[in-house]
Parts: sequence; structure tokens; C-alpha cells
Amino acid sequence: MELFLNGQSQGAQDVKKDQHLAWNVTYAPGTIEARGFKGGQQVMTVKRETTGPAAKLVLTADRKTVSADGEEIAMFAVEVQDAQGRTQPIADNQVNFRVTGQGAVKGTGNGDPTNHESDIGSTRKAFNGYCMALVQSTKTAGTITVEASSPGLTASSVTISANAVKLRPQVPVWEREVPTGSGITGLWRPVPVVAAAGRGGGGFGGGANSVFTLKQNGGSLTGTVEGGGGRGFGGGGGGGDTPAAIEEGKVDGANVSFKVGTMTYTGTVKGDQIELQTSGGGFGGRGARPAPATPTGPQPVIGPPPDGTDPSSGAFAGGGRGGQPQTPPPTILRRATH
Repeated sequence: MELFLNGQSQGAQDVKKDQHLAWNVTYAPGTIEARGFKGGQQVMTVKRETTGPAAKLVLTADRKTVSADGEEIAMFAVEVQDAQGRTQPIADNQVNFRVTGQGAVKGTGNGDPTNHESDIGSTRKAFNGYCMALVQSTKTAGTITVEASSPGLTASSVTISANAVKLRPQVPVWEREVPTGSGITGLWRPVPVVAAAGRGGGGFGGGANSVFTLKQNGGSLTGTVEGGGGRGFGGGGGGGDTPAAIEEGKVDGANVSFKVGTMTYTGTVKGDQIELQTSGGGFGGRGARPAPATPTGPQPVIGPPPDGTDPSSGAFAGGGRGGQPQTPPPTILRRATH
């Protein structure tokens, strides 16, 4: 193997099995070239040239087509090059990816083990002149165009095809219309609330998966409630996924009240939230939870806690002092988009 710097030989060395070669060369801009010989004949050559400043991006895809199944991913690699088309080996420009058509960016990468940028997103710094984006197809046939750009550099784009295929069996997307109008018209979902202490005290007021579809017309309120889990909806039975109609709905300034089945909701509008208190229908749609009977007969010898309370007593197990049913926590609603 013989090494040349700008056409001047830097000496030749024999290549030993499973070994590498090294030369000490004084740096000079230009071209460095290694030529390999076997049997006195040149059989290979590799050269590198000093590059100019970064000038453009070159984008390539690892495939020309993908299946429009919402699953397949194509990889789009970026090279940062100078004006002569040579890869800039120390470029670290920030590259932005934009996708149009039937695809979406699912992640990016650059191979730099010290880079802490998130893999999720549409931007990435180049590492040694390279970076890439992973683009996933949608379930609609068409084309996918990916453009890579960076401030001060010429952008590059590539278009591939997304071909129609038979989709795998899947659960259909649950879509619902979002009502529009004045006041509190719209979709509302419960948010977590901290309930009072005691068994069954934590969780969501009104069902974590409930959807309140509200339609306000002046002081009148109509709509439906879904996902109530049978909490008194439709007379206290049935599945909670069947929409239950809102009845006797009223809006008076910030005050709101309505009925759903045997449940009555009253509360106030507070900015982007509605705080509701429920009554009737019981907790879980089966009437008020009765206080458990006070144990009788011999009791196990268990020392009381330091504060003197007895967690085995009927008062404690009943969810409130004196065995009284505990008031359910308020239902806090927040606007939803779907």
C-alpha cells in the first residue's frame, strides 16, 4: 500500500494479515490517496479531498415504494455536502424534515452516541455530515414527499410512492362529532380528582372514561353522557357505553344543572372547567352504599393505632365516621377535542 498527499508519495508499506497501516503525514489541504498493489499491479485506490464549507443537503431514500398500511417505515438519509458534492465530514448543521402526502415523521437519528436530542421530532443535528429521518406511511395510497432543509444550505427533497394494500383486521377508529356553539357547548371529559379519605375514596368523579356532549342554547342545555359505567344512567342499569340523554338541563350564568337517568348533576362553570356534584342513583348506579353492620361477638385482640382509631370498626369501613355513607367526590370536567 502506497500513500500520496497531493500527488507526492509518502512511502509504501506491506499489509500484514489482520493488521492496519499508519503514516505520519504533515497536514496540507488537498487530496490524500491510498493505492493498493498486488503482484506488482495496482488493484484499488481510495482518495479523500479537503472539502469546502457546507453548501447543500442531499437526501436519499432506502426504498422507492412503501405499503399504505399505516405501518411500513422508509428511511431518508441526509448528507451535508460542499459546493462540489463532497460530504462535509465535520458538519453538524441542524436539519429540519417536512413531510407532505401520505406519511409522517416518526423519528430522527444521527448516530452520535453523545447526542441527547429526542429521537421523536422532525429536526436533528448532523453528525460527521450525516443524519436521517424515519417516515411512516398512512393507510391511504398516494405519494410521500420528504424535504430536508437547513438555514443557509440548499434544501433537498425526495418523493416515493405509497401503494394500496389490504389492511390487517383492526378495531375501527372511534370518531364522534364535536359540537360547536356558544357557552359550554362542546365535548367534556372528567379529570382526576382527589376524593375524601376512606375506602373507595380515590379515583375519578363520574367515571374516568365518561364523555359529556353538551349543547347550550341560551339557558337550555341538552346533549348526552357516555361511559358512565351504569351510574344510574337509564334507570340504573345497562352498559355505560350507550349514550344517555341529558334532561332538564339549565344554564344560569355560571350555574349548571341537568339530569341523566336517575343521576342529578349540579355545579358551576369555572373557566375551562366545570365542577359538578352528583346526587341520586347511588354510587355505582345501585343506590346509596349502606354502612356495614358493626361487628358483634368476640373480637381479635388488636391494639389500636396511636391516634386511638380502630380501622376494623364499622365507622371506618363504612367510608365515614359513624358509619355514614361518604359523599362522592365532585366531577371535574375539562374541554376535550375528541
